[in-house]
Amino acid sequence: MPKKTVPWLMLGLTLLDQAVKHWTAHRHTVLLPGVLALNYTENTGFSLGLFEHSVAVAVILSAIILCAVLFALFRTPDRSPFLIPLTMICAGAAGNLIDRVLLGFVRDMFELLFVRFYIFNVADVCITAGAGICAALLLCSGKKAAS
Repeated sequence: MPKKTVPWLMLGLTLLDQAVKHWTAHRHTVLLPGVLALNYTENTGFSLGLFEHSVAVAVILSAIILCAVLFALFRTPDRSPFLIPLTMICAGAAGNLIDRVLLGFVRDMFELLFVRFYIFNVADVCITAGAGICAALLLCSGKKAAS
């Protein structure tokens, strides 16, 4: 992916996150029985419930993480395989930061019904998938270098 498309992908993913949050606000519906439901919640904490009810700490941590990943993203060479996953992490961090700043909480809505797990949103998926892809890329590059 050319580096000049990074801002557009980040904007698109952030807007998708905000649109889904708006569309699913206060909805409680089973989408796939036994698998997935919409269960609107308001998370005042940070990742996995850390710093619950500490909006200022969550905003500061979110902003620091977003700035750090943006710094890494802009230092990443053009057409690097890390561009897309780093962009996903930035978009997710931006989407949740928007909620924290404007609302004082993050809107979550997706609930897995087959396992007890945290309720999450599109931004969380972007962050988790982006981090997982980065980890896989690092592991794969380490194996090639060791061979």
